[in-house]
Parts: sequence; C-alpha cells; structure tokens
Amino acid sequence: MASGDGGFDPGRDERRADYVGADRRHARLNRHVERVSEPSGKTNHWGKRKLARHRSFCGINNPPPFRAEAIDSTGASGVSAPFSLTDCRRFFEQPATARQRQYEALRAYFLAGTPTAEVARSFGYSPGAFRVLCHDFRHGLLPELFASGRAGQRAQPKKSRAHEQIVALRKRNYSVYEISLALKEQGMPLSATAVREVLAEEGFAPLPRRRDEERPQGVRPSTEAVANVRDFLLSPREFTTRMGGLFLFIHDLVRLDGDALALGAKLPGSGMIPAGHALRAALALKLWSVERKSHVMALVADEGLALFCGLNAMPKKSFLSAACSICGTGS
Repeated sequence: MASGDGGFDPGRDERRADYVGADRRHARLNRHVERVSEPSGKTNHWGKRKLARHRSFCGINNPPPFRAEAIDSTGASGVSAPFSLTDCRRFFEQPATARQRQYEALRAYFLAGTPTAEVARSFGYSPGAFRVLCHDFRHGLLPELFASGRAGQRAQPKKSRAHEQIVALRKRNYSVYEISLALKEQGMPLSATAVREVLAEEGFAPLPRRRDEERPQGVRPSTEAVANVRDFLLSPREFTTRMGGLFLFIHDLVRLDGDALALGAKLPGSGMIPAGHALRAALALKLWSVERKSHVMALVADEGLALFCGLNAMPKKSFLSAACSICGTGS
C-alpha cells in the first residue's frame, strides 16, 4: 500500500526501532565515557577497554560526536558551554590603560601596516595626535611602555661596616667562628655565614685544622675532675658558689640520716659514689629546681654543689642517668 501524508506506512515501526536502538547505544557510550573521564571517579583502564569492546559489539566504528558532560557535587550533569574568546579579544582591541593603548596603536601601524586614519579611529586618537605619537616613538621620546622590575638593595650595611675588621682578624689567624665572636663583643654582631662570605669575596682560603695550642687565647671547654669520694677533702679553703642556699637544708639532712635511707631503699651506688652521696646529688638538683639531668653539666664546676654532696666533684650526667634507670627498672 502506498503511503501518503495520512496513509499507513508498514516500514515506519521498523525504522523507529532502529532509531531507538541507535540512541540507546549512543547513551551507553556516553555513560562509559563519563565513567572514564569523570575526575572524582576511578579513571581505570577497564573503562576504556570496555568502551572499545562495546563499540565493536554494537558495530559502531565511528560513533557520532558527542559532548563530554560535567558532573557536579549534586550528581546533576550539564553540557559545558564553549569557551568564549570575546573577553580575550577585548583586552587587545579596547586597552584599559594609556600605555597599552599607545602600544597597540603603534603596533597596528608599524607592524600590521594599518593606515593611520583607521588606527586613529580604532584607538580613539585624532589623526594629528596619532602622527605626533608616531613621531615621538621614532625619535625615542616616549617613556617606557612596559614596566621593568628594579633590582633590590644590594648594599649590606652590616657586612660593609665590619669588612675591615673581618680582614684584620683573619690576618691574625682567627677562624670564622672566632671572628664572629670578636665582632659580637665589639658591638657588630655578624653571623659566621656572613663572615665566611666576606672572606670568600676577599680570596681567603679556609684555615687548616689546628691544635688547641695553635688557636688564639680565649674561653675554651675545661676538663673537670671525676667524682670520687676518696678524693674529697675538708681542708680549709675559700671558693665562690652560686648555690649557697642548699646549705640551709644541712640540718634536715642530718636529722633524716640520708645514708641510712639510701641503704634501706637499696638505691644504686658505687665505690666512688656511694648510694647516700648519689641521693644527695639528686636531691640537690631537685632543691635547686634543675628540671633535667642533662642540665647538671652547667653546674659540675661549682665547688659548693660538690661540698653539699660530700664529693670532690659533682657527678656527671651519665652517672645520674644510669642511677635513675636502675631505680626505674627496680621499681
């Protein structure tokens, strides 16, 4: 039967089914692409392989082009709009500053070869004003069209002030750290790194390693005596101490009998530092509010502290740490 505008078409349903099937296949392809390219999802290779298999299965080698969909946090998807270049063109065609307008107008005339009348009309110049602008540009009378960054301050006042003193001290065989200490004493503090830079600029090589007797005279670490009760002497002598307040507790120590307490508690000790003396050393640090055992190294040269403990010298950090560890293990 012939089909007309209102007649019956027997192939219409078959064609409609083909169209619906093609739309469904294209929708599946779009879903697979979204799974692969969606940033918050898993972009694994299985999605791409599955997409290829689906194309070959459906017999679609060249599917119709489609747009990638952007999925927001709510799950809704929308077709992304093409990026417009209007704003970018407007930046060059309608300069916002006078310097940029001069640059674009001169570029259009000298580089693009645009007639002066057209350039003047496009960038808002009168013909005479634009001719003056070209004249000034040819003769180098225009100010700089582009701002250039200026270098910061290169002068270093501290180094410059101490430069001569640094060179003089190095000629006297002072090391970098000794020069830094000497400058600090003279009211010109300068770090060892800055001193090393000044010496390198002057061509001084690093000093070779020296023995202590070859170094300039100065304050150096001292070697203190080893704590030993056998070397303790009560001979009359005078000394200066910062811990004289500890002797206010002598009466209480005698009344409590610290030696008996240490033996009864089985506190650790040795032949050189008995348990009672070790107890008094730890008690002295607590009474003087010394929080850590390592801080005792600043007090080992104090004779008053050693006298309070009944020793020739204060026990060092290693002994106090070992004694505390033994007490902690036993408890």
